[in-house]
Amino acid sequence: MTTNPIYADKSSVNRIRAVRDALNGKPAVWSGLDDNTEDGYFEMLLILGFYKKFSINAAHHEQAEVQLELEEI
Repeated sequence: MTTNPIYADKSSVNRIRAVRDALNGKPAVWSGLDDNTEDGYFEMLLILGFYKKFSINAAHHEQAEVQLELEEI
């Protein structure tokens, strides 16, 4: 299981919530580095799995903090 804090502009929060709702109970490919296959961490940060926790914290003025906990399958 992997837990990663992610920071996003507050203008993206509604899209993030829509993605979370669309992925309820569905496996997805999660990438921490997008398409940077040359990076030594690329494979470690590429996960096929479900989200176990996906919460959005609006405590910061300009950014939302997303707590994302993934379970690899």
